[in-house]
Amino acid sequence: MDVLDRAVTVATGAGAPSVDVVGYSAGGVVAGLWAVRDDGPARARRIVSIGSPLAGTTVAGSAAAVAPEACPQACRQLAPGSALLGELAGVGSAVPWLSVWTDRDRVVTPPTSARLDGAVNVELQQLCPGSAVGHGDLPADDAVIGLVVRALSTAPIDQAPAACGTLRAAG
Repeated sequence: MDVLDRAVTVATGAGAPSVDVVGYSAGGVVAGLWAVRDDGPARARRIVSIGSPLAGTTVAGSAAAVAPEACPQACRQLAPGSALLGELAGVGSAVPWLSVWTDRDRVVTPPTSARLDGAVNVELQQLCPGSAVGHGDLPADDAVIGLVVRALSTAPIDQAPAACGTLRAAG
């Protein structure tokens, strides 16, 4: 978070009125914690998370329970119900936020743990039925790129687009 906060400070110090923050996987959790701890609502125009375990992942919970010595602090913090993830409560309403995820995710489990109250939450397969995109494929997927580009435009983040085809055209 310190690196993100320094980058935001540099950008706003150079005259940027605000920043847009995009985080993939645990990077979305970092973006949310930065927003909560470092006055993100006053400094971020928008936040986009892609495949982020905003409510934790059972993979981390299982690792912490079964092999605690193999699950360092960062792993334990991503377990569902952790105090760290509890800090994210309400942040989706404090900053315009888009959370995108895939129902094929085997890292962020269950995939719906990428949902964030107050955010615009988009399950890729709801827009693009039949998409086989998994966790590792999210950042390079045309539809996901289209969603991110749309979210970083001047249009408000107030609803998900209606169709996958419109995203690919935008991306």
